[in-house]
Amino acid sequence: FDAAKRILASHGFTGLYRGFTSTCLRQSPGFAAYFGTYDQLKEQGQQCFGSDHLWLSSIVAGGVAGSLSWAVVYPIDLIKSRIQALPLTAAKDELTM
Repeated sequence: FDAAKRILASHGFTGLYRGFTSTCLRQSPGFAAYFGTYDQLKEQGQQCFGSDHLWLSSIVAGGVAGSLSWAVVYPIDLIKSRIQALPLTAAKDELTM
């Protein structure tokens, strides 16, 4: 809590939430890729493995969907992480994607 107090005192509310916009920009396509892929693969897995192995189709669908979603969002995540790692005194033009 000490770090949050110091950031709020020296940089205000915006300093505390720096990187929030880029996080939202990362999450939106990531969730779209994950859930869209997961549903499709789970349905296909149920047809392939049968109803006795629902857990197997869930595991395979989750693994593939997770990997695909990170492949989609990794470049955005890299930018987000660099923005968040900048010093709090960085100029505003350095904080853009």
